[in-house]
Amino acid sequence: MKIKEEIKLGLTTGEINSRTDIWELELADFNIAIHLLMKHNKKSAVKEYQMLKEEFQDGDLDSWYYDVGRFTRNLLESATKRSSAIERRRICKEIDSVFDEVRRTDLERFIRTIAEVYYSKVSHQKQIEYHTKSLGIVEQKISALNEWFNAEALQNDLLENFTDEQQNEVRQVLQEIGEANHEDAVEKSRWS
Repeated sequence: MKIKEEIKLGLTTGEINSRTDIWELELADFNIAIHLLMKHNKKSAVKEYQMLKEEFQDGDLDSWYYDVGRFTRNLLESATKRSSAIERRRICKEIDSVFDEVRRTDLERFIRTIAEVYYSKVSHQKQIEYHTKSLGIVEQKISALNEWFNAEALQNDLLENFTDEQQNEVRQVLQEIGEANHEDAVEKSRWS
């Protein structure tokens, strides 16, 4: 079993996330499984794994069998079928030592941690870019709004065309904008 090449490449670029399956089977894994099954005299399982090996070589193997965890669970089940409890423990220990489940799990956890860090970095960079663009658009709108407020034609009589209620609404909105932006200039004292 080996770590997928796209995982190795994607780790530092942030192109994978922590839920991506990182392991892939190799031809040697089928050879090891066949050897274990032969050692424990599981003739029908040997035939099945030889067929799976051929399909794997030809690229015809169903993706269901590519899952590393499923591969080892199926091997364990095939190797321990009709075995005594003592024999079952011995076979389980042998399969664990050959496929080193503990080391694989530790390495997978470590890789997922690295992947999560880089994935978070890329995700946050994209968020920063998005918010920077949004902030630029808002700043352009505020600039246009300030130019509109400063136009000579609006200096004196803009609110005179509004009712008292509308004038109060405009003042309230400008005050809220000023408080939100902590800028007294936004309120524009000329509206008072």
